[in-house]
Amino acid sequence: KNFHEPHFKKIVSILVKKNFNCLDIGAHIGMHSIILSKKVGKGKIFSFESDSLIFSLFQLNILKNNFKNIIPFKLAVTNKTGRSMSLSKLNYENKNLNTGVTGIELNSSYNSGNNSASVKIDELSFPKISFVKIDIQGSEFLALLGMKNS
Repeated sequence: KNFHEPHFKKIVSILVKKNFNCLDIGAHIGMHSIILSKKVGKGKIFSFESDSLIFSLFQLNILKNNFKNIIPFKLAVTNKTGRSMSLSKLNYENKNLNTGVTGIELNSSYNSGNNSASVKIDELSFPKISFVKIDIQGSEFLALLGMKNS
């Protein structure tokens, strides 16, 4: 299928091994988490998405496709634990995702505000993490500051 970021599949095929545990920070509706999930087998994908509606769609995609090794967190990842507020434009429609699964996709015609909790990765306890993907609209540096010891 035509995944809109084919370079990600290539990176995963080169760097990610079976049984790896991974972080997907900025999971959105789960496209990257799904690709990682298929690769790691019994490894775990710890996925973070802070937007309430997008997180609900992400959960629906996990359930609809029976992924057992994706653990979703409705949290923003940053350099401090607390609260965050964001504004986003989004809408959704049911369609066939280009990762070989059926799910929910988003488009940008609906205004939404979102209040969520934020967390430092260093304050959480995970098994050894071997791969991290971060895509959080310019806040990647703050997320990295919150995971200095991980």
